[in-house]
Amino acid sequence: IYIPEEGLVTQNFELEPESCFFDAAASGSAVEADLDVYRKVRKLLVGGSPLAERLLQFYQEHTAEVSAILLYDQTLRAEVRSVISRVAPIVQSIVEGEDLDRPVLSNEDEVEINALLDRIELIASPELKDAIQGIRIDIRTFQDMKVGEVRSLLR
Repeated sequence: IYIPEEGLVTQNFELEPESCFFDAAASGSAVEADLDVYRKVRKLLVGGSPLAERLLQFYQEHTAEVSAILLYDQTLRAEVRSVISRVAPIVQSIVEGEDLDRPVLSNEDEVEINALLDRIELIASPELKDAIQGIRIDIRTFQDMKVGEVRSLLR
């Protein structure tokens, strides 16, 4: 990860098997209860649409670095926890195919998520920065969509 005040920091960072950046964000908090729904997302994405495969690839390629960033920056980790918790019911609806007319992302959600991505980019590797640009496009795609539309888009 890159820490502006300290220059480039190279860090060997390994996750425990089956761990991810959601685990790093939620570690030691009440948000851990929300993680089951995010684990189910992986199953929905595997073998899905090109968008689903791209999201899964981002997750697989960058989870260690995002985890390191979240473990380094406690404030950012707390903010990510808040988003994870708030969005969990929507993700649950997408995974389970329930409440199909429910809106997925509001303008405020998009602004907040992009602000978090801005902060992650400050200390991200060039590869993660490039991947985040794609995630921003995907977020714009999901804005103003309903759960059923997103579910269909991922399959």
